[in-house]
Amino acid sequence: MTIIFNMITVFKVRKNWLLLIIFGFIFYSNISIVLANYFGYANNIFTSFSNDMSSVLGINLLFFTSVCLYCVLPNHIIKNNTLSIYSTSKKSDLIFLLIIIVLIFIFFNGFTKPSIAGGRGATSTLYEYSIVFFIIGYAYGEEKYKKIIISLILFLYVIQDMIYGGRGSALQLILIFFIVICSNKIDYKKAIPIIFIGMIIFTGIGNYRASFDFSINQICKVFNSLLETGFVNDTSYSAYYTSLTFLKVKEFVGVQTQLYLLFQFILYIFLGSKIVDSNLAVYTRQYYVHYYGGVLPLYMYFYLGILGIMFIVLYLKFWIKKMNESSKKVSHLQRCLCIYISACVPRWYLYSPSSLFRGVLIFIFVYKMVELLDMILKKNIQ
Repeated sequence: MTIIFNMITVFKVRKNWLLLIIFGFIFYSNISIVLANYFGYANNIFTSFSNDMSSVLGINLLFFTSVCLYCVLPNHIIKNNTLSIYSTSKKSDLIFLLIIIVLIFIFFNGFTKPSIAGGRGATSTLYEYSIVFFIIGYAYGEEKYKKIIISLILFLYVIQDMIYGGRGSALQLILIFFIVICSNKIDYKKAIPIIFIGMIIFTGIGNYRASFDFSINQICKVFNSLLETGFVNDTSYSAYYTSLTFLKVKEFVGVQTQLYLLFQFILYIFLGSKIVDSNLAVYTRQYYVHYYGGVLPLYMYFYLGILGIMFIVLYLKFWIKKMNESSKKVSHLQRCLCIYISACVPRWYLYSPSSLFRGVLIFIFVYKMVELLDMILKKNIQ
């Protein structure tokens, strides 16, 4: 039933790219979880809770969330609404140049290359939040040559991440490029072959990490592997396994501890990662071995039960409504944030809800600082 509701939702939003990216990713993640855990398409540590009572609760929570998200969709979905990222006011060329300098600095200083050949690189927090500067950079780069410059830098980021075995940051950046540059030129039917090729490449990187060489032989191996596993995404059912540890820990820690961990997470949103016990996955790892991440509805259920899920659904409803309105009705900041939230769906649905809260706050802060600097520069020029 979870998958059926996800399919109905995807069909309903199919002509609105911002919503289709979000609900398409949720659908693919959920179907990977269901096939791996309940139809035997994977048999490893990440499916070891498949017959556990926590797994029964987990799939019911996914179903409940899917139904709720469908219910908050607008009655009428605006076709191909990608919300213009460009502002009506003229933007400073100097601001664009500064954003480019920041992105180049992060490119060389925010990524740690592996010490041995075939190893996996590590991205810093600053590198992961480069997505904020790319979106604002596009907002300040309506001219064709500016689009080319920032797109070239974006693909340098993508290549660097993928060469050294990364997928998360690369996928988000590709989604930004697609939303800003391509989405108004292509419909969902024409995008299907591109998505299929992308699945093969990203699965190959997931299986082989930095040793994936894009050879025909290796691509064929990846394709055969996808056929054997029903095209399930390993990241999805790995995150679900972590989420089931949330449910198991919830059974014995008590309400007081749950509220304490929620309070720590709220502090983290405003104060950053120095706050202890702010990462639920890190906390539950002292009881169960897993590889972090976590599916959004189960995160929220741990903190506040069904109320937590209802809260996150209503929060997403606000952004869904904005993504389905014309650009004239949505402020420029909100338009940029809609693109950010849509492109970041892999992170907030399968890793941590922090992108929906701390990420949005960081985006607003950077946006306002850039806007203030732009205003100062214009006054000095006048």
